[in-house]
Amino acid sequence: MNTSQIIRFAACLLILASGTAMAAEAQAGPGAAQDGALAAARTGINPTRTEVDPKALDRAQQKFALALKLTHRFDVQAKADGLGNDHWRNELLANLMRIDEGDFAAVASATAVNDALGTSTRIAGVAKPPGTANTLGDATQDLTYIPINPCRILDTRKGSGTSFSAGQTRTYFFSSGNTGADNCNPTPYGAYNGTQRPKAIAANVTVDETGMSGFAVGSFLAIYPQGGTAGTSFMNFGPGDVLANAGVFSINETNGQFNVLASAPAQVIIDVFGVFVPPAPTELECIYATTNATVAANSNYYSLFSPNCPVGYAHTGGSCTSDYSLAYVYNNNQTGTASECSFHNYGGSSADISSSATCCRVPGRN
Repeated sequence: MNTSQIIRFAACLLILASGTAMAAEAQAGPGAAQDGALAAARTGINPTRTEVDPKALDRAQQKFALALKLTHRFDVQAKADGLGNDHWRNELLANLMRIDEGDFAAVASATAVNDALGTSTRIAGVAKPPGTANTLGDATQDLTYIPINPCRILDTRKGSGTSFSAGQTRTYFFSSGNTGADNCNPTPYGAYNGTQRPKAIAANVTVDETGMSGFAVGSFLAIYPQGGTAGTSFMNFGPGDVLANAGVFSINETNGQFNVLASAPAQVIIDVFGVFVPPAPTELECIYATTNATVAANSNYYSLFSPNCPVGYAHTGGSCTSDYSLAYVYNNNQTGTASECSFHNYGGSSADISSSATCCRVPGRN
């Protein structure tokens, strides 16, 4: 990830879970167990690495950066209003990731945090479940953002953890089991036994350099899928820095693992607050708008229109039915908003007929 694409937040924009690590917290003493032992403990995993489509990841990163920037605009106002916790921030960010970037301007025009939350919730649709796309995108490449309960998945200062040495690479799991991790349970996206396995995660990554030494010019942290190779840096840092960067990085979809490479000694803390999963087929929600009538005996022609589809539904087709074999359909015309059925009834008895429009919408859209 190019660092120019990442929004920097000194001393943390997103204070998630138990908060991003600050130098005021006591550093854990060195322990005998290395974080690298985690990979050895997870025996029986022989992953086949699944690459994230670069264009899809780039789209996710760009939208996430815009959403973070817009959320950050309300920090001062939230503090003035006494909103001390981060529930509002996580809710607003989740809403922004569920709507189109074109709708961000409406949220940005809000003058208060509650107004921004109300506007974003209304646009997203209160009935729309998390992960439901606002518009249809690429069926195989686009990534869908799903918020999870913010949790810390790594803190090398805690427990038996030790700091990174210069040039060291370690492997971690995105959901749990790492040094200094909270009891994270991002069900079902951490189980790795279903179909919605994350391809990337949204996280706040903190580097705490308090008391560290042995730096070279251009020291950096890189995060990349386990089994892959390090690309561009996630963040740069120097002696004494306490820096927090919020961004998106991809992981190994098969097993949920990712690598962290520190080019210089570092304490690393990672808080996760969302995952990006592959798109899932969305079944259309369809209803039928029907008009019933009776065709008199010996009628040469009868035309019957169905009702128009309700607002928010698209007319996708229609049907014509009769309960009497002599009243047959000779024309089924779709007008764009309704169905028109034309019948003949040459029989000596009346026949009940109906004209139905099939009306469909993407679930959650109004």
